[in-house]
Amino acid sequence: MLVVGQLYITIPLTPWIEAHYGLDAPTAALAGSAFGVAYAFSFLVCGPLSDRLGRGRVILAGLVLLSAATVLAGTVGSFTALLAARALQGIAAATLPPAAVSLVMETLPEDRRPLGIAAMAFSFLGSAPIAQLAVAGVAGYGLPPIFLWTAPLMLLAAALLALTLGRAALRPQAAVTGGRAPSPARDPIIVACWVAAPMLMFAFVAFQAGVQVLGPAIPLGAGPLRVLLVPGLAAGFLAVPLARRIGAPGTAITGFLLVAAGMALVLLGSGWAIALGGTMAPSGVGIGVTGIIATVSGRSAPARRGFAVAVYTFTLFLGASLAPPLAAHLAKDGLAAVCGVSAAVALAGGLLLLAARRLFR
Repeated sequence: MLVVGQLYITIPLTPWIEAHYGLDAPTAALAGSAFGVAYAFSFLVCGPLSDRLGRGRVILAGLVLLSAATVLAGTVGSFTALLAARALQGIAAATLPPAAVSLVMETLPEDRRPLGIAAMAFSFLGSAPIAQLAVAGVAGYGLPPIFLWTAPLMLLAAALLALTLGRAALRPQAAVTGGRAPSPARDPIIVACWVAAPMLMFAFVAFQAGVQVLGPAIPLGAGPLRVLLVPGLAAGFLAVPLARRIGAPGTAITGFLLVAAGMALVLLGSGWAIALGGTMAPSGVGIGVTGIIATVSGRSAPARRGFAVAVYTFTLFLGASLAPPLAAHLAKDGLAAVCGVSAAVALAGGLLLLAARRLFR
């Protein structure tokens, strides 16, 4: 949550960045984009790197580099230098998610893996609202002190991990498992998860972005919907008993259908329907992401697991990145257009996974 939260930490600081550097709002928002673009593309390198060098080594090195890049971002003097430092932060932060998810699968006993994956998924998804809420109260201090306060926390996390990681986590997976492993791209269900993942995140982020644009035009209001976001995402822990009953792919499909149903409910337009749908959608995202992570990581050979999770994370983030501009365009036609398209995309993703599961058990 600390690492992924760095992506969102500049959102409450945008007014300060505008005033400090004399920028308009779209330009100031590039402080988030610089991190995000570097973060997304670096997954494709950092995931396979954890397969080659070992999960623990990549995570520890990434935390130390992220701490240094965060100090740099807090001390630069120009906006151009800030963008470069944010890109370095994104590269360093990308070392964590693929390696951490793989480490959970390889460390926990089989009966505890669903809970570990659910906790990891919540930390990734929950970092967005939690990081913004944490920074909003101290945004008046400006960007430098906030970055300089968070940098030592990453070194502390690295120290705690260094004390708890076993030797197996520091060794390359090829050395642990031996031999060459088949490519995850040969597994149709993994490929279906890669394709469906951005559809899930697109549906969810498009709804959130549409709410931000429409604001007062929504009967319930944007504020209460943001409050419902965190407990909704926490419902992703329901994926634990679901996975034990219907398996990881079935859990992922359930999440997609729940998002689609939530978006369809919002189409009714009343306050209660928007509140209920606005809770169902993040619940579905939490369940769906947990199911997809468990499917991709569980079906991948250990020596290629970092790569498989990295591609999933990249496509997921791609869907989240495409959603805001398209949602802004759809919002011109009202909440019905935003939710209608979101529901259709989520439903399509769920049907894709269902077809893959039926055809390639």
